[in-house]
Amino acid sequence: MSPKKGPAPRKRGSSANIYPALPKARLGKIYFEAEGKPFIVVGLHWVPAKTALQWAQDWNPSDIEKDFAKIRELGCSALRFDLFWSWFEPQPGVYSEKAFAQFDALIEIAKRQNLYLHPTLFIGGEVGEAFWDLPWRAGRHPHADPEMLRLETDHAAEFARRYRGEPAILAWDLTDEPPFWVAAGKTDDSMALNWTRLISWSIKRNDPDAIICVGTSMEDLGHGPFRPDVIAPEVDFLSSHPYPIYALRAFPDPMLSERGSYCGAFQTVLSRGTGRPLMLQEFGASSAQYDPERIGMYERITLFSGLANGAMGFMPWCYTDAAPETFARAPYIRAPHETQFGVCTWDRKDRPAGRALRGFAKTVSGMDLRGVEPAPAEAALLVPGEWARIHGDLAGLGLPQDGSIPYTSVQDANGSGSDEDNAWLMGGLLSSFILCRRAGLKAEMPREEEWKERSLRTLHGARNAAPAFENDKSEKAADTGAGAAAAGMAPALPRLLFLPSPLSSTEKNLVHVHTDFWSSAAAWVKKGGALYTSLCADAAIPGMKEIFGASLSDHTPETEITITIIEDFCGLKKGDMARFSLPAMPRFWPALLKIEGGRVIAEDSAGRPVIVANRLGAGRTMACACPLEACLASVPMAFEGGNPAEDFVRRLYAAFSSWAGVRPLFESGQPSVETAALVGKGRGYTVLVNHSSEAEDVVLSSRLKLAKIRLLGPLAGRTASDRALSPKAADGGWRISIGPCEGAVYEWKEGSAAN
Repeated sequence: MSPKKGPAPRKRGSSANIYPALPKARLGKIYFEAEGKPFIVVGLHWVPAKTALQWAQDWNPSDIEKDFAKIRELGCSALRFDLFWSWFEPQPGVYSEKAFAQFDALIEIAKRQNLYLHPTLFIGGEVGEAFWDLPWRAGRHPHADPEMLRLETDHAAEFARRYRGEPAILAWDLTDEPPFWVAAGKTDDSMALNWTRLISWSIKRNDPDAIICVGTSMEDLGHGPFRPDVIAPEVDFLSSHPYPIYALRAFPDPMLSERGSYCGAFQTVLSRGTGRPLMLQEFGASSAQYDPERIGMYERITLFSGLANGAMGFMPWCYTDAAPETFARAPYIRAPHETQFGVCTWDRKDRPAGRALRGFAKTVSGMDLRGVEPAPAEAALLVPGEWARIHGDLAGLGLPQDGSIPYTSVQDANGSGSDEDNAWLMGGLLSSFILCRRAGLKAEMPREEEWKERSLRTLHGARNAAPAFENDKSEKAADTGAGAAAAGMAPALPRLLFLPSPLSSTEKNLVHVHTDFWSSAAAWVKKGGALYTSLCADAAIPGMKEIFGASLSDHTPETEITITIIEDFCGLKKGDMARFSLPAMPRFWPALLKIEGGRVIAEDSAGRPVIVANRLGAGRTMACACPLEACLASVPMAFEGGNPAEDFVRRLYAAFSSWAGVRPLFESGQPSVETAALVGKGRGYTVLVNHSSEAEDVVLSSRLKLAKIRLLGPLAGRTASDRALSPKAADGGWRISIGPCEGAVYEWKEGSAAN
């Protein structure tokens, strides 16, 4: 053992002459880059099959070399793995040279296999319900106790000092799935922020070029203390672990379902709304619980849909199944499902998920991402400022600076919002996100304050001219989209803004926009914006008459509502109708509207107005008296094909988009086939993802003038043939047949000789 002030930075050995060194990776605006070339990180979380979490104690470098070689053979560029705190620091401030020698050996093996390492510090909790504690923690809170914080910053500094500049280390992950499991329910926002800030500072102080993230699970969906808005300023990129099978309240569906298959994409967009890149670090399912072929399909959708929505890296959980001899010992003896999460069997044979990963890795390795980034969104889904802010921070609430009369929020005093409130908000946003994607609209999720600032910049920059909104049908608007992104310009604000209930509500601070938002929104609409909102019994909108051409009159306690279109409207036909079941709670009751100049598009069975369209200045608005998105959130299998209620709302979103003059950059014409583009100057890539378990024939169209389009990458592990996925010229686009749960990337170039 050695004291903490022991070794100087690690020296590179003669092994650099035996095999070529990995180029040092840096993090660009969105993607990692090596030697000036951006790349999508594709990797796996490594837990050995035979030694499992005891790999350090049962050290077998020959077997580790075989694991790393298999991971590389799958097409991976990196692997994530755990560094157990107590193994490296068995006594406070005392470090094990044996442990560091093993880490050195892992680095050398990784270099031989041309793999980057993404080590995770302070493990901790891992696999099942196990927490691998420190023998000397003595019950102290790891995020709050001063002595624990000192030891943690020293521990992180030791790694940064020893491995400063090491090219094999892609990034440091400060820990896996915080808050630490032994502190669950005891960690607040301030603790999470302080902990992340201290550990990040400790590493950067010793290695300024180190890249840092925190391996959070579903802190975003769950409004946990380590959610993106709390830690984003202290890290270089964010992570999510999309496991819809463990979040059944938000995803009341089978694993292989349309809503479930959007989990990774939704978390990507929600987290990227903070302005940081995002890596999907862990996702998958156990072959002890689900059919391996279905797992492979689910993981393929997650990979391609994550790519379509801007994720910059992917590391599924996990590399291998556990070997049978590990079943009789902890943690597997108490967690049968954890034994079979591998993309490979315990003897290194590909499972369907491994074949899906291999095909994806080969596809993205052929993408030239220089000057390319995700295309700007056509729609924005607003995240309330109260949800994003750190609990207890009162900045931006207009309080007097002298503080002569103390302001105390009862809701703040009792916590930042209940799980019930957060589930209400996330249900509405998730439904709205999926509806946008199924209507062909790419969505972003800016925070309320950021949206206000962007809208002001857009309006002030326009002076007396009409502002340039994203994705308008005009040629000028097209120039502000892909071209602006390629030129490095700040993208214009999406023309469409969706505020599904409860964002229009009033009682629970966590879930609604601030009162002054509505005046900002009115000014933005007058200049050409398009605003949609849905309402419930708890709605309250100052200036609603001017904005929406209707006002709130009352509410109607209902357990069911039938909505009927009463006139043709942008693809909606007179007589179209849908029936919605409403949970017996006020947050699902419809609002009663008084028409104040708006145009009634739909009524309920009693003839009361439900959907009202309105013009305000150069813009458009729409208000729906029923919280349709929240209703869909409460219905199992709501987004599977054939649900007339979902079909109605999706067509409503498409009609509103059309009325506002918005056309997506690429369209498939099929709700289950997601499309999105990565754009550069005169070129780019389009990602198609079939979220359905049925094959689909689509016509891919674009508002760009394309001279060339071709399928990118081999089809290893896919369900469709080269011929089916290859584009064929058709009227208005390219005809493509895409198999069940399939993903594909198409490279295109702009030009005058469009098909």
